[in-house]
Amino acid sequence: MKLQDLPTISVLSDAVTICDYQGMKVVRVLHDTAEAGITLHGGHLVWFKLLAKTT
Repeated sequence: MKLQDLPTISVLSDAVTICDYQGMKVVRVLHDTAEAGITLHGGHLVWFKLLAKTT
């Protein structure tokens, strides 16, 4: 699963969108320092990737 490829349902901010993954709504976070996907059905973290070191 690539978060970037999921269809967008709505945009909450520059880095946060709601997208669809196999019929589930997912909060998608695409930021310079991390990527994450959290389902709106139970709040499960389904994807996390740290991209850069923070200080």
